[in-house]
Amino acid sequence: EIQQEHFIPVSKGGEYTCNNIIPACKTCNSSKKDSDFFEWYPKQECYSKKREKKILKHLNYLGKEIQQLALTLK
Repeated sequence: EIQQEHFIPVSKGGEYTCNNIIPACKTCNSSKKDSDFFEWYPKQECYSKKREKKILKHLNYLGKEIQQLALTLK
């Protein structure tokens, strides 16, 4: 069963946007909870650097300081 996983947890300021959501199995989603992706993911049995790069590319991830798009109202 695939679920929505927030790359940056909502509890830590992550948004509910396509740039912050990745598909994850129920086990991984439950395991990650509100953990930092870069601390949690390398410890997983399914980890591979190639898969990590695909996830980051899917999210248009540019770095720890710049991840989500901000909307400015004028």
